[in-house]
Amino acid sequence: MDLKLVDSRSSEFWASVSISLIEFEGQQALFTALMDITRRKLLSQELEYLAMTDELTQLYNRRFFIDRCEREFRVWQRYKNPFSVLLLDIDHFKNINDSFGHDIGDVALKFVAKSLKNLVREVDIVARYGGEEFVILLPQTQGNMAQELAERLLVNIEASELIIAEKSLKLTVSIGVAEVRLEMKDLNDLLKAVDNALYQAKWRGRNQVVMAAF
Repeated sequence: MDLKLVDSRSSEFWASVSISLIEFEGQQALFTALMDITRRKLLSQELEYLAMTDELTQLYNRRFFIDRCEREFRVWQRYKNPFSVLLLDIDHFKNINDSFGHDIGDVALKFVAKSLKNLVREVDIVARYGGEEFVILLPQTQGNMAQELAERLLVNIEASELIIAEKSLKLTVSIGVAEVRLEMKDLNDLLKAVDNALYQAKWRGRNQVVMAAF
């Protein structure tokens, strides 16, 4: 078995520990063998982190988000605990890339990612969904509460100012909100609902929040 231990210098390390019963000088004894596997353990943890993380923003990636949503949906099917999803899109992001270059576009993505992380709870899952889209899983959250959070995110990002090379860049986002509902058969129904809500927010002029209609 693998255990985290402390050495004589009070430094933590990982060890693979095996215990076996042997005969020693005519008596039964326990033989314990330890092998330092700290390097292997740290490498394994790093690979696990990379597998679920978006490299640019350091948020969770789409695959991890979908996995957590699937779990949340199964819990909801059994216990009917509410949860909601937000889908965000940076407005006119192509114009940012075209006008300032992709490096500045990357700065904008990281800026929005940090803004989102600063305003959500520890239990919430914030992920980069793809391109300039971000998504947030809100466990134990009804739709009205999710909408309130979306409004705060919207105002916070619009009020912020991104200074790049002595130039000011103002960002806005469009946000779709959806709460899981009884008529939803699977997670795809919820993701379609929040995607449609985001489309409506963009169609109505962007820089606004739209709750999924049913």
